[in-house]
Amino acid sequence: VIPHHLESLIAKLREMGVQIEANDDQVFVGPAEKMKAVDIKTLVYPGFPTDLQQPLTSLLTGAEGTSMVTDTIY
Repeated sequence: VIPHHLESLIAKLREMGVQIEANDDQVFVGPAEKMKAVDIKTLVYPGFPTDLQQPLTSLLTGAEGTSMVTDTIY
C-alpha cells in the first residue's frame, strides 16, 4: 500500500470521523464512534477517484446527516 496514492480517500474517511493511521507503506483503519456525513466530488488524480465513489456511497448510508456525491468524470 502506498498511502500517498490514497490521500483523498484517507482525508474523506478522517473527515467522516474514522480513525486512520498512515505510515510509509501501511494504513491502519480503526472504528468511528459516529460517522459524519461528508460531500464527495470525483476529480482526476490526485482528486477523489471515481472508482471509489460507489463503495464510499454505501459507507455514507451509515453516516449521520446528509451527504452529496457528485461525479464530474462521467
